[in-house]
Amino acid sequence: MPNRGTGHNKSKAGEPERIESVGGTRNQIERPPIVVIDACVWHGAFARHVIRHIALQGLLRLRWTRSIETEWLRSIRNARPDIPITRLVDVREQFRREFPEGLLPERLPRERLPPLPDPDDAHVVHAALQSKASFICTVDRRGFPRSTMKALGIAAITPDALVTKLLQQQAHAAVRALRTHRLGLNTPAMSATEYIGALRKAGLPRSARQVKQHIHDL
Repeated sequence: MPNRGTGHNKSKAGEPERIESVGGTRNQIERPPIVVIDACVWHGAFARHVIRHIALQGLLRLRWTRSIETEWLRSIRNARPDIPITRLVDVREQFRREFPEGLLPERLPRERLPPLPDPDDAHVVHAALQSKASFICTVDRRGFPRSTMKALGIAAITPDALVTKLLQQQAHAAVRALRTHRLGLNTPAMSATEYIGALRKAGLPRSARQVKQHIHDL
């Protein structure tokens, strides 16, 4: 899947993306959901590390495959050939170390999937089925139609909607994760206000509005 940017978080023209559970309700997340991270989400460094810190806080269980890693690395290399490949490999290895259960073994798919807008996205859906994931986190929700995913027991959700959901439902722990991320930044260091602006710039505007309510804890 090519990188499709981070600004298309609407399910239909003019209709904001609904934040809901797989069952269509706003139930409290009781167990950390399993989330397959699509390659296009890995592409944006800031949003990627926001999700990383939330997962390190124990609010998500991240899953991905070598195919997703390869797609992400290829996409970054095409878009930013100035970034040394060693730096990208370091990011990949960091995720493997921090989330030892995250990298799924490559298996031949057993399920026949309904048609997808882009057949090349099938490996992402197979990864979600293999890992029993609740969500596929992607900036390209149109590639994973709601009706198709619901029939498989999966929901496609953008990074912004996912982070917003957690800020609404588990505010204390989610804000603590974002504070840890903010305090770890040194190129440059950011104030809480600057961090909220960086969230917005990274394609997480709803998350930025939500966390602004907790700016004194950020």
